[in-house]
Amino acid sequence: RLESADLQAAVAQAEAAEQKRLTEETLRTKISALESESQKHKSAIDAALNQERQYIEQIKALRGKLADTQSTTQDKLRELRRKGMSEENQQADLAAQAQEKQQRAAELTAAAEQSAVQGRSKDAEKLAQLAQREAESASALAERLQNNAQAYQLVADSGQLIERAIQAEISANTVAAQQAAKKADSEQAAYQQTIALIAE
Repeated sequence: RLESADLQAAVAQAEAAEQKRLTEETLRTKISALESESQKHKSAIDAALNQERQYIEQIKALRGKLADTQSTTQDKLRELRRKGMSEENQQADLAAQAQEKQQRAAELTAAAEQSAVQGRSKDAEKLAQLAQREAESASALAERLQNNAQAYQLVADSGQLIERAIQAEISANTVAAQQAAKKADSEQAAYQQTIALIAE
């Protein structure tokens, strides 16, 4: 009887161990399947976010192209209107247009500087480039003025705006470089922690 009881206990223990093994194997299979499913979802999310970023960049580019086209058309129409003006009115309109472009360049430069401070380097660069174009256009218009003192001042002011816009680009890239360095440091620390856990 003792042998039979020991045998039954051993069988029960073996069955319990087998049941535990099967349960653990089932759990591992479920965990693996869930991890796989989770990775699929993560990949799909990453792909969707990447696609969204691409569309947003395309929209920004198209808006810039639209603004350039509208600005060029307005400049051409204004130039055509000037042909019917007296010399005095043409000069006044050239000066006014140069000042308008300078004002626009100043606004774009300020926006570029703000974007740089906020760490939005791509936005800052685009705004700074637009500001430079406006300032260069203002300078070109000013060069056509017969009033040398007014032309000189407009060209000098445009040059300062161009310098500010370039400085905004430099600032934006400096901030972006600092952010990249921080991210690299953070990733390096995480890597070191992972290596330490593996070594334990």
